Amino acid sequence: MYLCLKSNVKILKVSQRHVVRLLQTVFFSLALVFLWFQLADVDPGNWKQLGLSVLNNPYWLALIVAFTILNWWLESKKWQLLSEDFHSMSTAVSARAVLGGTYLSLFTPNRLGDLAGRIYLTPAGKRSKAASTSAFGSLTQLTVTLVAGLIAVALLLFEKRGFEPLLIVTPLLLAAFFLIAFFRMDILWKNLLSKFSSRWSWLKRFHFDFSARKSHLALWLSLARYAVFSTQFLILLHLFGIDLPLWQAFAGIATTYLISSVVPASILGELGVRESVAIFIFGWLGQEAHPVFASTFTLWFFNLILPATLGGFFISSASARFIRQRS
Repeated sequence: MYLCLKSNVKILKVSQRHVVRLLQTVFFSLALVFLWFQLADVDPGNWKQLGLSVLNNPYWLALIVAFTILNWWLESKKWQLLSEDFHSMSTAVSARAVLGGTYLSLFTPNRLGDLAGRIYLTPAGKRSKAASTSAFGSLTQLTVTLVAGLIAVALLLFEKRGFEPLLIVTPLLLAAFFLIAFFRMDILWKNLLSKFSSRWSWLKRFHFDFSARKSHLALWLSLARYAVFSTQFLILLHLFGIDLPLWQAFAGIATTYLISSVVPASILGELGVRESVAIFIFGWLGQEAHPVFASTFTLWFFNLILPATLGGFFISSASARFIRQRS
């Protein structure tokens, strides 16, 4: 009986992995098809004009680079803060772990490599703690994304449809739920999720290991990061000719991040999926597809590819040291 149950659990886990991979492939394929239909008829001269708009505005480009550095500095400070109980490190060491994880995340679905990279660059004996710490840090960022995105959805629906209680109140209630759930995570997981199944009991340790002060600071750092890369997105939209009221542009950006965060992503950091979502959202707001695509793709390049390239160097250096030590 026990062996049969254990076998069924293993089959269920395998089936879940196959379902997730299938969904990732389906969403990625649909995103590529959607992009093709949206961009295939764009005149080559329009792409050239977009390129010139970047070259002719070097100060805006320099600001994007500065915001990229600030973005990853904030993430490094968050990792340093959350890790200080088990591994005291400088901001530079924290940045190596963060960027190393960013590099590995390019080659794994849903950016799981981010966790692996941080663990890999953490001293042996402390990696189990690093895993839960990384998961908690990701949870703080997801909480900000969900709350900001749901508020943005309510604003856009109100602007487009007027006050319809069900459409407006539902996302606001969900936003409040996710925010409360983050601050009362210990009660939620201890008294609710763990009672449904022992499979959820491992989640409890993520919050129990952090003080309220650290949890709040981590959330504020995540909010600061969100503001930074949302502002980058806004600058790029302006640079490529998207003309929207400030609040509407930010609402469109927040909604794009919200939908992208819940769609199963393939490798290369949601490449294709986020562009498709952004084109759909800003198309709903009356904007053309190609400048939105250019903005999203440029943001992906600066905020992921450039940091990941540097992170690849840190991973290679750590691997070389490991091989020398083993030799």
